[in-house]
Formats: sequence, structure tokens, C-alpha cells
Amino acid sequence: ASIFSHVSNRAFRKFGYDAGYAGNRLTLALTAPIIAMGTLSVREFGRFDDAMTTSVAIMGDVSKAEREMMETTAMGISSTSRFDPTALAGGYFHLASAGYDAAESIAHLGTIEDFAIASAMDFDKSGFGMTNQLHAMSEATEYLVDAQSALGLRTGDTAKDLANVTR
Repeated sequence: ASIFSHVSNRAFRKFGYDAGYAGNRLTLALTAPIIAMGTLSVREFGRFDDAMTTSVAIMGDVSKAEREMMETTAMGISSTSRFDPTALAGGYFHLASAGYDAAESIAHLGTIEDFAIASAMDFDKSGFGMTNQLHAMSEATEYLVDAQSALGLRTGDTAKDLANVTR
């Protein structure tokens, strides 16, 4: 065996060891973030699903198609919002608490998102606040209608009824 073959064998063994070490490090560097992203994705989906389930549970009869539409709406709004889909799914809970059904909640979710951004509040607080205001306005309207009826001022024409309340 010549000195060249001895040096060559040592160099190839070292290269093989170095290449294997680099390959293991590269595999770990690529695999770890992928696993972490998968774990976070599963966890976030679980939170979204929990928020949807809680919201739908108090709405009463919600069909599978309505729930899917609610999920799609929350995901769609979140793609252009600073709020994530889980926060938006929680907004359905506040809408349901105010008496809105699935279709009405879908229609109003964007309004609550706009209100949250405009008021610089987190989504949960703004959803709670806005639905409380809507509920209070609804009750006030009922009281006005009752008062107009009791005073004999109810005409059935909304514009005239409003004018009667403000005079």
C-alpha cells in the first residue's frame, strides 16, 4: 500500500463522516420546523373548532351547510383582517347570545370585525360590546312601540312613528 492510498482512504473516510454529519444536521434543521409547524397547525385548528362548536351550540338548529358557511366566512374575513379565524369564530358566540341565528350571524360577522378595528378593541370585547348595544337598541325599540301603542300614536308607518316619538 502506497502512502497515496493510505492518505486517500483516510480522506475518503473523513469526507464520509463529515458528509454524514452534515446530512444529519440538515435533516434535523429541515424536519424540526416542519414538525413544529404541523403541531401548531393542529393545535390552532383545535382552537378554531372549539370556538365554532361553542358558538354553534347556543344557536340551536344549525345545519352542516350553515356551519360550513360560518367557518368559510370566518376564514375569509381573517385573510384580510388582523384577527385570526379563532377570534372570529368566537364572534359568532356573541352574535348568538344577542339572538342572531346562523344566517344573521354570518351577515353581521364582518360588521363586528369592522367595529373592533375602528374601536381599537380586541375582537372578543368588541363583539360583546356591539351585541349588547344591538340588544339594548332592540329593547328600546320594543319599549317605544309599546309606548306609542299605549298612547294611541302608533300608525304602522315607521317614519310617522319616529316623528311621533320625537315630538
